[in-house]
Amino acid sequence: MKASSRSVVHRLVAAHADIGARLVDDEQTLERLGLDPLDLILIVVQVASLEESTREFPLDALDSARTVGDLVALVDAWRARAVEVRSVEGRAP
Repeated sequence: MKASSRSVVHRLVAAHADIGARLVDDEQTLERLGLDPLDLILIVVQVASLEESTREFPLDALDSARTVGDLVALVDAWRARAVEVRSVEGRAP
């Protein structure tokens, strides 16, 4: 995924909340946007499908997400770990 985590998460949140992407900001609560746990799972599954990593997103971490910014931070952390794992695996022995 070449786009930033923030832009991807904002677009996916907007699609699930049925609002324009420009109306989404990091301070909004997921509850106020009408997103339930299934929506969050579907969003991170879509994020994971955009990555070239075989690592699964830690779905239990979604329990701590209260705002769009929280979700962005979780995706950023997951992507950072995925990049580290790929770079370690890509090293010559």
